[in-house]
Amino acid sequence: MITSKGGYATNDEPIDETDTGWILPAVNTSEELEQDFVNKSKNQRAKVVSDGSYKKGHSTAGFVTVGKVKSTRDEIELNSRVHGQITLPSTNKKDHSSYRGELGGILAAIVYTNKVCKKHKVSAETCEIGLDNKGAIAAAFGWKRPNPRWSCYDIVSMIRYNIKHSPIKWASRHVKGHQDDAKRFGELDEGG
Repeated sequence: MITSKGGYATNDEPIDETDTGWILPAVNTSEELEQDFVNKSKNQRAKVVSDGSYKKGHSTAGFVTVGKVKSTRDEIELNSRVHGQITLPSTNKKDHSSYRGELGGILAAIVYTNKVCKKHKVSAETCEIGLDNKGAIAAAFGWKRPNPRWSCYDIVSMIRYNIKHSPIKWASRHVKGHQDDAKRFGELDEGG
């Protein structure tokens, strides 16, 4: 298992944050999981799910790649997926919100995916990202040009920059939040 605190790393590659700075999430992965994700990207079946949160004055987010999941009843083996997390910076505590966290999850997933695709020379394929915040989807993937008056303009601008310079195409999908509140894992809709 490869674990990186604050950066993306593999067994043979040191952490290099010079091109992406703080954006790189803490990622738990392995060569096998990374290769599985790359293979899905090549077949236009790569999917990532992200979610953001706000608690105790901080915006945070996480993402997981969607792939084969080894599960029995309600137990999920998280080691069967790449998963990452990030705490978003801000100079003003008033800037933090769950919306900023949602955008941070999108940004972290895109930055991670872009680095993996560049490393493995994957291009012109599609990755779909799912999340439960329609406003964040519209800001990140919508037709409107970001405006400096927008809440979280800095994060939205970084998302748009990373999508524009991505080696792959991006698609988004709204997924209903908190589906797991009343259902066992095996009953959740993957096709959604």
